[in-house]
Amino acid sequence: MSLYSPAQVSRVRGTSLTVCLLFRPRMVPSLVNRDVLLEGCVSLERQFIMDNIDLYYNVYYCFRVVFIHIAPCCILVVLNALLVVTIRQASDEIRHSLTSIIQQLATARLLLIHAINKHVTLI
Repeated sequence: MSLYSPAQVSRVRGTSLTVCLLFRPRMVPSLVNRDVLLEGCVSLERQFIMDNIDLYYNVYYCFRVVFIHIAPCCILVVLNALLVVTIRQASDEIRHSLTSIIQQLATARLLLIHAINKHVTLI
């Protein structure tokens, strides 16, 4: 069990540990004037964390890198790839349907011209 002021706790290796710290209000010496007692926080750290503090920080940072940074990035890349594939498929389907509609219109136009020519020659 070690005693830290709130300022010291936030400076422990550059991060504030809230996972395994338990804070309780106590009278602690001031960081500015050691003769003055102030109500502050005493951190009660788990013994297995303090025994393996380097391992704890390595696991913490690896977890953070993998699950906070890399995993969401990979998920976004996969979703973007799926979106591109879906948009290309939709574009191909639209192009194919437009091509078939244009061919049908061209055929109908030719039939109409042929029918008009027959009708004109009969008159």
